[in-house]
Parts: sequence; C-alpha cells; structure tokens
Amino acid sequence: MKSQTFKGAFVLATYQRPEILSKVLQAIYGADNSSIYNKVIIFQGNDEKSLEIINHFKDEATILVRVSGKDKSPLENITNNYLMGLEIAFEYLAVDYVIEVEDDSVIAPHTLEFIDQIFEKYKSNRKFRGINLGSYENRQELIGTYSLLRTGFHATHGVIVKRSWKYISRRRITTRIRTSPLDSTVEPYWKTGFSVTPNLSLCENFGWLNGTHASNDSKDIHYKSISASFQAQTRPKKWNELTIEHTWNPNPRKYRWVDNWKFQIYYLMDVVKKTHTGIKIGESIKVTKSSLKQRLPKK
Repeated sequence: MKSQTFKGAFVLATYQRPEILSKVLQAIYGADNSSIYNKVIIFQGNDEKSLEIINHFKDEATILVRVSGKDKSPLENITNNYLMGLEIAFEYLAVDYVIEVEDDSVIAPHTLEFIDQIFEKYKSNRKFRGINLGSYENRQELIGTYSLLRTGFHATHGVIVKRSWKYISRRRITTRIRTSPLDSTVEPYWKTGFSVTPNLSLCENFGWLNGTHASNDSKDIHYKSISASFQAQTRPKKWNELTIEHTWNPNPRKYRWVDNWKFQIYYLMDVVKKTHTGIKIGESIKVTKSSLKQRLPKK
C-alpha cells in the first residue's frame, strides 16, 4: 500500500446498517479522485451482510479493522471506534487530514475536489480547524461558495486536519471522548478558530435508519433541510469564499479574527471546569443550589 503518497483518508465506523451502507460506500469509493485516498473502516460486530458489502467495495487503499464492541455502550463504541480510525490514519498512515463520515451519510461526487482546494488554501492558517460538509441553505446563487464559520465539528460528515488531531490526541481529551460525544467535547477548542463550510451541502444524512443517537423520524427538519441543500448542489466551476449567516442548529457565527480573544477565554474556562478541581467545584455548586432550593418556602 502506497500510504505515504496519500494526503487524505476516509475514516468510517459502521455497525449493522446494511440497508444504507452500500449507498454510503458507493458515494465514498465513487467520488472523484477517491482512489488516491486511504479508507479506514472500523467494522463492529458480526453482521455478514455488512461485511459482504464492505468486501465488495474495498480496494488496495482500504484498511479494515474488526472490533467486537462487547460490554460497551453505543456512545462508547461510536467514540472509541472513531478514535481508533483517527489514530490509524494520522499516526500510521501519516495523512494531513481525515474525512470522517458516519455510516448514514453520503457525499457528493465532487466533495474531494472541494476539500483539496480548501486544504491547500488554509493549511498554513493556525486558526483553521477543519471542514464541515453539511448545510441547510439551498439558494441557487450559493453554488460554488463557502463560509468561514466559528462553530463545532460536524461529526457525521466533517474533515479534521492534523493540527486539530494534535489537540484531540492529548490524553485528557481522548479520555473524555471515550465516554462523551466527540463533537461536543472538542467544540470549545474548535470555536477558537474557524471551520470552512460549503454554503450548499456536500452531504446528505439518513440518520433515522436504525440509528442509535439521532431522530428516527425521516421528516425531521434536520434531514429535510440538509437534503434540500444537498439537492441544490451542482459541480461549480470554482469555489469562492462568501461567508453568510447559516441556519444550522445550533446557529454558527461568522468567523471574525477580532473575536479570537473572547473565544480563547471561553475555551480556557472550559478547560478549568473539566479539571478534577473544576468538577469538584461544579458539584459543590450544584449541591449548594439544591440545598437552598429545598429551604425556600413553597408557594
């Protein structure tokens, strides 16, 4: 495997979702220039149909890792599987960025072209945290444009650059992620910089299909909005920055460098809160509030 010549890699964790897995892998392996990207697939369980689908698509650039997931909660399995995939990609394959796609999301054929252009343009910027591929906007005039946003990481379909991996791979962060969602854990750090987001979605999500942590209603506004945006996307001649207000929930903010100091303070406050001492203080405050509430006369 010519791993050192590859600049990027896909990381996909999957568990018994054959009803959508074939479509997800078709989008990944069928994307333009996909053959020069590594694919790290963490396959949990023993579902023979899923394994058959993976074996049908995998190429010489694919690394397949099988895990049992026994005695762990769904959240622990999701986070542990992705951490394993990220470590393989960044530490063993030595890639510059990872495209994380969950097994219920598909990407547009020209997604890798967009990612490559954005990475080349912003890779030297210390505030560049990565790329989110999802959007709710669907106006045709937004074709070929993207925004610089101060927002969290879209764990279902996003790109993590090596600089951000160095933060994630710190022991205290990986320890926290193993029992907490990756996106919410890293959000305070992510917001100290910017994520690039296409103004029209480059992915579509089918999280209602046998999911573990998302709405099981196919008519949920999240799925409908991202699908409408995805359907509005066509291959642009070139990509240009046009930072707009996005309606993604929770609402991201336009990135302005003058606000960096403010979000750096928020990040440091979050760090303090999650130290051993900070947790103890937080627990004491909760106990005090509860005690005071019990003492107040009932109306």
